[in-house]
Amino acid sequence: MPLKIAEEARNIDAIEINGHIKQKGVVPNFDSPISIHSSSKVVAVPFNTLEGPYNQIEKTKGNKQRKSWSKVWVDFDKFEEDGKQVAKCKHCPKVLTGSSKSGTTHLNNHSKVCPGKKKQNQETQLILPADTNERSSTFDQERSHLDLVKMVIKHQYPLDLAGQEAFKNFVKGLQPMYEFQSIEKLLSDFYKEKKREVRQGFDKLACKFNLRVTLWKNGLGKTAYCCLIAHFIDDDWKLKMKILAFKTLKHIYDTKALSEIIQRSVSEWNLDEKIYSITMDDPSLNEEMFQQIKARLAFFSSLVH
Repeated sequence: MPLKIAEEARNIDAIEINGHIKQKGVVPNFDSPISIHSSSKVVAVPFNTLEGPYNQIEKTKGNKQRKSWSKVWVDFDKFEEDGKQVAKCKHCPKVLTGSSKSGTTHLNNHSKVCPGKKKQNQETQLILPADTNERSSTFDQERSHLDLVKMVIKHQYPLDLAGQEAFKNFVKGLQPMYEFQSIEKLLSDFYKEKKREVRQGFDKLACKFNLRVTLWKNGLGKTAYCCLIAHFIDDDWKLKMKILAFKTLKHIYDTKALSEIIQRSVSEWNLDEKIYSITMDDPSLNEEMFQQIKARLAFFSSLVH
């Protein structure tokens, strides 16, 4: 419609007041932000108006109109500096030419590799859904590592799962910020988590425990081993057993070290008030050795057989 009116207004005296056309007392029946003069050319809205620069419209060949706005400007601020049009990245301090003659290819290229934009995108990916029950909406390396440990324990996955290249690529695709730990730390954390899980199970049981101490030597007889095993009946009346400790001894008759292993293990597993008996199944231990162990385990002296 504005183009048609412009053609009809070729020989008409017209003036523009605040973006409206008036012809000697006649008020046109349309509102147009486009200036119309005694020519068929449509003049674009000035750059410094509320309509520019993103809604600028210009006439091209064949009376086709196009917007001179590119989606790249979402990531840039355009302004004039020292008489030149410049474009400043919204995600980093980078400043590039913003002249229309330069196009937007260089702006698109920067937007693809901008480190500030990449960081913001990563942080956006860390935001959890509103209905999540997670404790925090930000990434937590330690918590994620513990979740991996729990997953391996619960589903009995192989311990080298975290070292497999395919699994690493999968996790990195989900969370690039996650750092895989060494196999030594994984094994240590597997043990700590499993121990915590078993200890919590012990706390819930109402039964008493029998501790069995097994001793033996290697083939050369230079190293002695001690294994402390807990036997108990759970709340479903099923007989269970758990290894509480596996230690080395300087020699198989080291009663002091053996007593310390028993005392420390009972305390670590919070079984001080749940021990019913302690059984030594090594026939080579004589009565004197039993008495030495009982003396060092005063709390259990009346229980040792």
